[in-house]
Amino acid sequence: MGLTQDNTATAAAAQAVNALGVQLLTLATTPGENALLSPYSIQSVLAMAYAGAEDETWAEMQRVLHYPEDKWELHDSFAALQTTLETLAEETQANSELSGKRDSEGGFILRTANRLYGQEGFGFRQPFLSLLREKYGTTLQAMDFGRDPAGAANIINDWVSERTEGRILNVIAPEVLSELTRLVMVNAIYLKAEWEDRFAKDRTKPETFFVRGQSPENVPTMYQLASFGHRKESGFRVVALPYIGNEVQFLILLPDARDGLAEMEKRVTRDLLMSCRGLPPGAVHLFLPKFELDTPVYELNEVMKDFGLKQAFDEPAGSANFEGIAPRVGNDYLKLSNLLHRAYIKVNEKGTEAAAATVAMMTLGGLVELPPGPIEVRVDRPFLFAIQHKASGACLFMGRVVDPR
Repeated sequence: MGLTQDNTATAAAAQAVNALGVQLLTLATTPGENALLSPYSIQSVLAMAYAGAEDETWAEMQRVLHYPEDKWELHDSFAALQTTLETLAEETQANSELSGKRDSEGGFILRTANRLYGQEGFGFRQPFLSLLREKYGTTLQAMDFGRDPAGAANIINDWVSERTEGRILNVIAPEVLSELTRLVMVNAIYLKAEWEDRFAKDRTKPETFFVRGQSPENVPTMYQLASFGHRKESGFRVVALPYIGNEVQFLILLPDARDGLAEMEKRVTRDLLMSCRGLPPGAVHLFLPKFELDTPVYELNEVMKDFGLKQAFDEPAGSANFEGIAPRVGNDYLKLSNLLHRAYIKVNEKGTEAAAATVAMMTLGGLVELPPGPIEVRVDRPFLFAIQHKASGACLFMGRVVDPR
């Protein structure tokens, strides 16, 4: 694997993941507050819904979600990306154990899975189910949402919890399910990865962090001198910390000014993230605060409508067209009704643990060269971060830290 491989197969998925991730981080989270999401998880679920969209709903989703015009290219790309992630996880863990560098309890764990829950007796089209089985590795589990919404929610939440090692709980509440619910599409992703070079715990000390760019507070801050990818942009700096195996990296985007986060966020684009896959390495004195984020359930319906995804949510009424999933019968037709997301991350001396889950429900109706020699990077002010698969460039997680306490 690595950056030398042909990444054409994963390009469409990676570009869509990063483009929507940048939008959501900037526009769907509260400015100036901690934030975390998995654009990979969100796009995986939306791509499954896209598999059944037709006509104007298809065109709208293709445009708003940054998908290629060829629908099949997108599904092939997500299938290739999921296979790539699964393979690198297996190989990285196996190689770390063989080398003796990590034991079987550590190293690198990366799991992603999709699941469909459908109303029993509902007439789902077989080509849709076959496509999702082939490209997204998921089958349909029959449920009775109207008769037992609490039981259905428990089944879905238990599936998510199991696949995220208990980090993502209660992503769906019983009250959002009803006798009108026909399909629930779920993605879960879990990462537990050690740094290629761990931070020594005895080097972690209280250091100043300017909370929200203003108030100086002492927070536990890790330190090491190591070779990291880094690059200076106008107004901010990017540093890349590799996880074991060097196939996935933790990107830090740090503004030069204490209060420069908002301005920097305007500069972060899909193309900039893609350009960070192979940052030139150099010696860095890195000071990085430990932090842990556990988000509430994000309800993304309204922000997706603001992005222009209106017909998929049946605005105006009657406009949603998901006849590729199930045929319209009179006034009964499928529409997106809820898009829910929850995420978790913990960064410490050993590495990173991160998890996320996304649920979509359908109901009826100019570079600057760095000076030679070690540089010092103090992450002592609000910053952005991303966990990126280097070969494809896809960001599995993205977030903002304004207060690491």
